[in-house]
Amino acid sequence: MRDTVSHVLTTQELGKRLRRDPSMISRLYAAYAAQRDGRAEARLRQLISKQLNTHA
Repeated sequence: MRDTVSHVLTTQELGKRLRRDPSMISRLYAAYAAQRDGRAEARLRQLISKQLNTHA
């Protein structure tokens, strides 16, 4: 089993790493969050999890 470390990036940190305007990142995320498809995301998480378990 893998140990996972959860680290949440702030828009400031992400902007600095990507050399982009943090306010643009925030606006893009807001647009994404407004149109999220929870079922599609759940299917993707499941597929990714299966792939990680088969390649471990």
